[in-house]
Amino acid sequence: IWVYPPSTSLLSSDLECLKWQAYLALGGLDGICVRSDVDAQGTIGNRLPNA
Repeated sequence: IWVYPPSTSLLSSDLECLKWQAYLALGGLDGICVRSDVDAQGTIGNRLPNA
């Protein structure tokens, strides 16, 4: 069976929206921290920095 990725991303490219999506998705897990100090101007090509 070949499984192809969806034609569109399920996540928003808007950084503020992506932070809330991560917060809601990971909120109940232990040992997970969602950073809220990343500014939208700090993104490269609508992606979070690798470092």
